[in-house]
Amino acid sequence: MLSSVKKAAGIGIKETQEVFDFTDAVIDAVRISKANDGKVDWRDAGNFFTPGFKLMTAITGIEKVDDELVDLDPQEIAILESRITKYAKNPRYAAAAGHLLAFANEIAAIVKEDKAAEAA
Repeated sequence: MLSSVKKAAGIGIKETQEVFDFTDAVIDAVRISKANDGKVDWRDAGNFFTPGFKLMTAITGIEKVDDELVDLDPQEIAILESRITKYAKNPRYAAAAGHLLAFANEIAAIVKEDKAAEAA
């Protein structure tokens, strides 16, 4: 017989969403920059202010992303799938998103290592 005990409220996906927000901001900045003159150069620097701010926000809680991803409920899975699907429409955006998420994952590992070293 299955237990009727309901799972406690999850920890959410706030930090994971912030990593996706950063990724979206970078892709949008590139898209806007290329729309101006077909290229991205120093004249487009203003388009990258928002990604810079999003990066700061994303990195702040980056070490919580792994915990969030192992505690997903069906609604959170649907939210993340819809964000990933958006990238899948363009292979270049999918590749960029993958690299940016890998970057975020490496930053998270560095943060965790530094915290572990400080605790030791």
